[in-house]
Amino acid sequence: MVLMAALGELLAGCDREPGRRRLEFERICQWYLTRDPVYACALRRVWLWSQWPGRWGDDAGIGLVAEDRRGQLWAIGVKACSDAAWVTHRDVANFLAASDRAEFSFRLFIAPTNLIGRAARHSIATERRPAGLVLLDDLDAAVQWPADPADLRARRPAPTRPRRHHRDAVEAVVQGFARADRGQLMMAHGTGKTLTALLIRDTLAVERTLVLVPTLSLLARTVRTWAADTTVGFDVLAVCADGTVAEPESGVANTSDLGLPVTTDPGQIAAFLRRRSGPRVVFATYRSAPVIARAFRLGKVPAFDLAIADDAEDRAGHGGGATLFDTGAITARRRLFLTAPGARVRRGTQETQEADAPAYAAGDREVFGPVFHRLGVAEAVERGLLTDYRVVVIVVDGGADRHRPRNPSVAADGTEATDSRVLAGIGVAQAMHRYHLHRTLTVHSAVDRAQQFARWFPEVIATMPAHARPTGRVWSDYASGEMPARKLHMLGQHLGGLGNRGRGLLATARPLGVDVPAVDSVAFIDPCRSAADTAVAVGHAVRPAPGKTIGTIVLPVFLDAGTDPTTALEDSSFEPVWDVLTVLRSIDDRLADQLDELRPLRGHERRQPRLPPQIRLHLPATIGRTFARAFTAYLLERTADAAPLGGWVEGQGPPDGNDAPGRRTRLAALSGSTAQDPVADPWEAGYRHLLNYAAHHGDACIPVSYTVDGYRLGAWVNRQRTQYTRGALGADRARRLEAVPGWTWDARADQWQNGYRELLEYVDHQGHDRVLPYGSRLGSWVSQQRRHYARGMLRDDRARRLEAVPGWTWDPGADRWEEAFGRLAEYADHHGHARVPQSYTVDGCQLGHWVHKQRRTFAHGAMDLGRARRLEAVPGWAWDSAGGRWEELWEEGFRRLETYVETIGDARVPYACTTGSYRLGVWVSIQRRHHAEGHLDSPRARRLEAVPGWVWDPFADQWEQGFRRLVDYAAHFGDTRVPRSYTVEDYRLGAWVTKQRTRRKAGALGADRARRLQALPGWTWAGH
Repeated sequence: MVLMAALGELLAGCDREPGRRRLEFERICQWYLTRDPVYACALRRVWLWSQWPGRWGDDAGIGLVAEDRRGQLWAIGVKACSDAAWVTHRDVANFLAASDRAEFSFRLFIAPTNLIGRAARHSIATERRPAGLVLLDDLDAAVQWPADPADLRARRPAPTRPRRHHRDAVEAVVQGFARADRGQLMMAHGTGKTLTALLIRDTLAVERTLVLVPTLSLLARTVRTWAADTTVGFDVLAVCADGTVAEPESGVANTSDLGLPVTTDPGQIAAFLRRRSGPRVVFATYRSAPVIARAFRLGKVPAFDLAIADDAEDRAGHGGGATLFDTGAITARRRLFLTAPGARVRRGTQETQEADAPAYAAGDREVFGPVFHRLGVAEAVERGLLTDYRVVVIVVDGGADRHRPRNPSVAADGTEATDSRVLAGIGVAQAMHRYHLHRTLTVHSAVDRAQQFARWFPEVIATMPAHARPTGRVWSDYASGEMPARKLHMLGQHLGGLGNRGRGLLATARPLGVDVPAVDSVAFIDPCRSAADTAVAVGHAVRPAPGKTIGTIVLPVFLDAGTDPTTALEDSSFEPVWDVLTVLRSIDDRLADQLDELRPLRGHERRQPRLPPQIRLHLPATIGRTFARAFTAYLLERTADAAPLGGWVEGQGPPDGNDAPGRRTRLAALSGSTAQDPVADPWEAGYRHLLNYAAHHGDACIPVSYTVDGYRLGAWVNRQRTQYTRGALGADRARRLEAVPGWTWDARADQWQNGYRELLEYVDHQGHDRVLPYGSRLGSWVSQQRRHYARGMLRDDRARRLEAVPGWTWDPGADRWEEAFGRLAEYADHHGHARVPQSYTVDGCQLGHWVHKQRRTFAHGAMDLGRARRLEAVPGWAWDSAGGRWEELWEEGFRRLETYVETIGDARVPYACTTGSYRLGVWVSIQRRHHAEGHLDSPRARRLEAVPGWVWDPFADQWEQGFRRLVDYAAHFGDTRVPRSYTVEDYRLGAWVTKQRTRRKAGALGADRARRLQALPGWTWAGH
């Protein structure tokens, strides 16, 4: 039996002599890299330096070498020290210098301490060749450690077992994809969206997956969750655009904190997707999406089988998030948008909204597709997935509160707090005392404000009377996105570990980078006005934890006694209250229903509406109950859905001018009424612009970005469709829009029509459609139509319309080749030979360059045999225009293959493998393809077959290797019930067995292989 322990206990058992201790720690690191879920996914094998075949000395400053699943090598340095020792700049510099060699694509430094100097961290973060860092917190949180260094045999923990609500969501999404190629999964924060997305990917058994998340911190957590809980292994590629590391509050200060290679190279992304070596997942931040789009522009990049966008409704309208919605930028067969229940909340005045980026509500079917599955807060609470919550609004008397400090501010380190934040601190302290809160997360609009609040909070409590302040010792600190992920993890663990012995407060400017599973309350002090961030913070409050029965949301606000209630409630200091309650209304159906039931009681003389039971208002004695009634009435007004009323008002002023007696007169008497002047109505202004556009263009296919005379008509049209989808657009307005020539409720139909119109204009101007501006929007649209046609995804009517365009072709590459070939034949007929100077151009066709390219393609063995024969039939054609021998190029590739085999031990060359600048993996792949097509000379084929480990079908060889290991397992154990996590000699046999069952379920396993598996003792397709 292997006992589990913390890493500290394991290290305590290591030898005290430095040299032997280092060797023991290197073995521990080898065990860690093969057991940690993330590294087990990324790495194929891990050697100690003394065991690596390519070592160049006994001790070169490198502890281990690893090979990833793309065949690239990692250098790994270690420091075997205590948790009180520092990682110095010298430690890091020596390792980076020793490993600065071309064969290493990534360097990783591991040390069992959290103490690292700023210069050391900077060296790793700014290293020219990618490097990463793993420290004590990363090691301790990653795996279950054995208790004895001599017994490194502990298994990886079993994947998280899906619960019923996970299985329900997976089933609904899989069924949804049978009807549509995009859709939404709506799940309340804290119910396991990340795990559910992984289960969907495993169930669909897809090869290529894209996962987009808002921040680097979430990227790190998502990679770890997926790697730990997958039942079908996959290779990982992390993509991070240059600007991502600068994201405020991302929770990860630099990509080196991920401990994984990160790329910004479109070519590397394209090569990763082109591989045919098993499941692959690209993890990226939204800011990185344009980098992935550039990879697709390189051409011949397979589409993602599944693209998943987390926090989609808040990212769709701006930045890199919009890239995923452009089907011509990132190609994916299925798109799944993980959204929060409830529409996205837009704040501010109408003028502000007009200037903002387009709003996308989670219900926008034309953007996100249909809702495949929805799990709201109310249902999650009812099913016990989340705790219930209460909202505590604490009003502090800003003018006469006797608990305030004697001075108008609290001095701390020479800095003074403003009155509002001191009073907010008093409100939080009162809530802690009244509701016995022990672990509070506070939300602020900026890091410096969070830091100041955490520093001042103990001093604020000290000024309060003993009977009013929270009892016990109060710990407070702040969390910043500039902190490493391990520091944030440590802060969260400290807060969660306080239990009921003390009280803790962690201030943060944004909750996305902080993981505090045991928080019992969230207080909004001066938050940024983001509905998505508010929903995430609320998710912390309702997340279940041992012993937790309810989550508390604290909204402190100050008010001077004697202030008019209406004036006070409309003041900016109350905006956070309305913002949070509006978000809660949108995600909790129970609260929405309660508020809607109370709304008719506004103004009722006898029956005054009371606050819903989960909202509690605490007023100081100096503020009367009149304010409480005004608060309730204003809350009902601020959280009302104004769309039905707006539709009714519009209906009172129809365009035909008919007026029921007296009604228009009565409406006109109302302050601000637009019944007599519909042009003053902002909706009418947008409608008037739409009519003008339709009259000028003949349709209503308006791009979202379209602006006329400073008016964002495209955004206005998008909002009408959104409101129509949600049932919030008045029937009269809907009828008027449908009467506009060319109007459609489907925005994607508009996008196609816009692209088609631009194509006609281009062809009319250029005379053809073949030479489109590289990377242009029209070029991407045309390429998308050809891809859809090739895959059978283009509607017949659209295909016919495109074929009617002058010069249209479904294969422009073939057409361009034929055109150049025709010009070459003319040149040979005129000159008597085909030795075209490389700079020769005729009628815009760079014929010399084209001829040179054909010879180079043939030399690399990549030319189609039919084209090669046609070229050879041209009078005077020669493959060797300069007198050299093309045979030497093949020999060079063969020599490099022999060198690779001598170094590595076999001929399983990864496709992406390069030696120097020579693409050996591509050369090997071409030989196999030519052999399969019958184009490889027999002598060359025999020479390749004589190379140790050579196979013509590497994928079949990999399958046979797995089958042989399974046969050995059955011979040893008497059955084939292989645990999913079972590994033998670094081969993940359990994952291989699971994959066979998955492929058979998806109809992708050959019948012969299925029969061979069924013949094994104890084999079952159902697993165990």
